[in-house]
Amino acid sequence: MRFSLKHISLNDYSAISLGLILAMFTLNQKFVPLTIALWVIMGLIAAIRNRNHFQFSRNNALLLALFVLLFVGVIWSENKKVAWFDLEVKMSMMLVPLALMYFSYGKRQLKLILYGFLYGAVVSCILLLLIAAMDFEIKGSFKSMFYTELSGKLHPAYLAYYLNIAMIILVLDYAYGRISLFKKERTYFLLMGFFSLFSFMLLSKNGVLTTFLLDMGLIVIWLRKGKWILVVGTVLFAISTFVVLYAKSEMVRGRLLELAGGIKNGATDKWMESTSIRQAVWMEAVAAYKEKPLLGYGTGDVKDVLLERAKEAESRQLIKLNLNAHNQFLQMGIAVGIGGIVLLALSLLIPIWKARENFGYAALFSLITILFFMTESVLETQAGVVGFVFFYCLLNSLNKILKSDNETIDPEPILST
Repeated sequence: MRFSLKHISLNDYSAISLGLILAMFTLNQKFVPLTIALWVIMGLIAAIRNRNHFQFSRNNALLLALFVLLFVGVIWSENKKVAWFDLEVKMSMMLVPLALMYFSYGKRQLKLILYGFLYGAVVSCILLLLIAAMDFEIKGSFKSMFYTELSGKLHPAYLAYYLNIAMIILVLDYAYGRISLFKKERTYFLLMGFFSLFSFMLLSKNGVLTTFLLDMGLIVIWLRKGKWILVVGTVLFAISTFVVLYAKSEMVRGRLLELAGGIKNGATDKWMESTSIRQAVWMEAVAAYKEKPLLGYGTGDVKDVLLERAKEAESRQLIKLNLNAHNQFLQMGIAVGIGGIVLLALSLLIPIWKARENFGYAALFSLITILFFMTESVLETQAGVVGFVFFYCLLNSLNKILKSDNETIDPEPILST
């Protein structure tokens, strides 16, 4: 592995700081605000020095419009304190799109950003595996190697989401080579295999489903390239690994039985596992939205509304847990009505409709995000909203970045493997 930082520019420093932000999503999210501040400072210095001009982005503007709607939604909110805190959490929906319409990156900077993210994810997974292995050595239980025991302080669903984003970047770059991150195919295989295995070990149902679909896409690519040995080897390894894990791990069996039981029994207090809990919350969320579909209840009022409905339904579990809607579209609808749902849906559907604009990267990102949004209120936590906004803006700007004028001379590869 060879590192070569040549002719480093202010834009490179800005890109490195952005790559560090993305790395922190999987390493330690406590440092995200600090790295964002560093990025803003470096980006502004580079933009002023290079005399950048704002370049309008339709997709970025949709996120800005959604933030403005949430800001206006404070007016009819009954819980102003929570509403203002909610806007603080979502502040990156305004700052990041504006910054990335002003900052300017080329292909060299894009590579620096993605290397930071990918290798940050690798380091994070290795550290978590080492911690889990030490815990297993002490406790002697396979639980240490799965789900929340493995992810530590990181939510397994969010960590799986970021690993799946990494897989999107790797799969598409391997298939089409638009970015050309690595020279050797085996680097792509090793990283994709590592992230896939780790995602399955996290046992996030949404994450496992998304990883499976991405792996199937990779297998299709291999079939088209005639790489039958890789296909057969991967399928056999996946089947044998699943059989061993199912036989040896009570955690794996438990998660699968929980999913099946939740689907079979539905939303009742008799089977209140994560699947059926979500069903119960969705039922109350849909009913709440139907009461005020146009304007919603106001920014910051969603949990209060759902808690009140749980009390009326005398659902002890929902009262105890005091959950959000666990569906970002419903969450947005209850808060600010149909306008919030439309803006959020458009921001995700337009990249799918215009898939060729950004070589499929933004489209695939939107697809896995829609799946994630269906089961989690992702934009209600700083870890979720900041990660979503950065990747959304970056991947939706891919075409512009790769065709940037400042890439007339492409230096030697920053990192070759």
